Parts: sequence; C-alpha cells; structure tokens
Amino acid sequence: MKKTTNLNSLLTEKNPNPVCIISDYGRIIYVNLPGMNLLEHLHVNINDRVPQDIWKEVAATHYEGMFTLKLGDTKYQWNVKKLSNGFYFMQVTHILEDNLMFAR
Repeated sequence: MKKTTNLNSLLTEKNPNPVCIISDYGRIIYVNLPGMNLLEHLHVNINDRVPQDIWKEVAATHYEGMFTLKLGDTKYQWNVKKLSNGFYFMQVTHILEDNLMFAR
C-alpha cells in the first residue's frame, strides 16, 4: 500500500506539471498545486465540469491518449489515462514554439 501511495504522490502532488483527476462524466475531482493555475485560466473550480472543448478532445481520444489544444496564445499537450476506478488522470504540458515541451 505504501508503494502505491508513494507512486500516487509522485504522479500528482510532486508533479511540477498540472495534473487533474476527472470523473467519468467530466467533473474535476482533484487538481495538484500547479493545476490550480490552469483551472483559474479556464475559469473553473474543483467539482466543476471540464470545459466542453476540452471534454470533447478527451472523448476523441476514446478517453485515453494525447491531444494538443491551444488556450489563448498558449499551446498545451494533454495526456489522458483511464484509471481502473472509472476516473481519468490528465497531465498537461506547456508546448513552446517548434513543438518543444516545457516541463518544470
């Protein structure tokens, strides 16, 4: 159990990139600290639904995979992974010019 807890911590709280856990119907369940800035940019809060344009892209990946979406002037890569409990893990990475990714 401790190894699972440590892995979850590495994937979420200790991850320098925005990480979200989303319910199977698009409600934001969890966001790490870097993800709070993303939520503010999206004008949503924890327990709100993911904005429709993002949820549409998640559905297009068949709820597992990657997609790129531009928000304002900033381009992001969204990595979606379906979890065994029906939730989705999403990590967001800022893409710099020439498709170079910026990971903190």
